[in-house]
Amino acid sequence: MSGHPEYKKILDEMWELHCRKANNYGSNEDPLANLRSGERFGMSAWKLCLVESDSAFYRMQNYCNGRNESFESAENALKDAAAFSMLALLFLREERDKERIKAYDEEWTFKDRQTWEMKANLLLAPTEKNDPTGYRQPSEEIGNRMTEVLEKAK
Repeated sequence: MSGHPEYKKILDEMWELHCRKANNYGSNEDPLANLRSGERFGMSAWKLCLVESDSAFYRMQNYCNGRNESFESAENALKDAAAFSMLALLFLREERDKERIKAYDEEWTFKDRQTWEMKANLLLAPTEKNDPTGYRQPSEEIGNRMTEVLEKAK
């Protein structure tokens, strides 16, 4: 597969821009801390990125209408719009993954001892390879987790 070499050059520029901005606005622990700060006010990071991207497009609109005729300003606005769009995608995926983990954790939340013992017995019991119920043996990690929870519940 081949792509346009100038496109690759722009992607490299975007990476350098991202690193500079992360260094200037992020923290040592989280290079995107500044964008996550909107969460304190009830705005998810990906939505904050959409607002920032919209601001960049507004600057492009001014460029197109002759209000700011600087090519450099137009390039910066396009880079910002692209960067914030990619960051919105990154945060959206993070949020989706957190929701998946939360749903998974809720599925295994301790509800009552009888339910847990039943699940534990099913999950930890050896099964035949061609089990007609379609039961699939869980991963060792899930089995260990259930065993730990059962031990704590005693």
